[in-house]
Amino acid sequence: MATLFVYDEYGGRFVTADPALMGRCKSYGGTLWTDSRFLSACRRLCGRYDMVLKSSFHTLNEPFAPFSPCFAGLSGDFALLCPCKNICGVQNEIRRYCINHELFSYVEAQYQSPLWIRGEVSLGRSSLAVGYPVLFPGNMGVHVFVLQQGLNMLGFSCLMNGKLSGDTLPALSAFRLKYCLPQMEAVDGALWRALFAAIKKGGIPAP
Repeated sequence: MATLFVYDEYGGRFVTADPALMGRCKSYGGTLWTDSRFLSACRRLCGRYDMVLKSSFHTLNEPFAPFSPCFAGLSGDFALLCPCKNICGVQNEIRRYCINHELFSYVEAQYQSPLWIRGEVSLGRSSLAVGYPVLFPGNMGVHVFVLQQGLNMLGFSCLMNGKLSGDTLPALSAFRLKYCLPQMEAVDGALWRALFAAIKKGGIPAP
């Protein structure tokens, strides 16, 4: 069974959640992470409508758009369990509900996802033109998991614990050196772009 690490930003801690907390979740695999607010939005949406979380929790080794909130476990595709004749009208009603009640910070338009509803949760200000936040040593959160997974995929070994500290810092420094990035404390937009570009190309493993 997969381990679902839930980051509670308000409590500043990680908890291991049972998959049942996702409500009616169709499937997922691997070692994953998300935020308690996304779980709460899922429960409220699936509790109000006859829906299932069809897809979420994509990992970096899957072909997906760079900087997707799916990598951080903050985006999900929801589908009606029992499609009806007026499915477009019902889906638009659900989209309005998600927006008006601020369940999600972003809800995809019907023309982009005509057969399902995609909702995303934002965890604060994002790095310019990237969509991922600037991180500093000591920060915790789902985006640190994404960073640590990317570093490990490229051969820069570090512990997957969701905290930007310990052996993640020297791994980050080695990545900067290998990819000719300036040595600095912050994980900024330039580093996110370099990380995702390296993963997409297959990466250059650390010596």
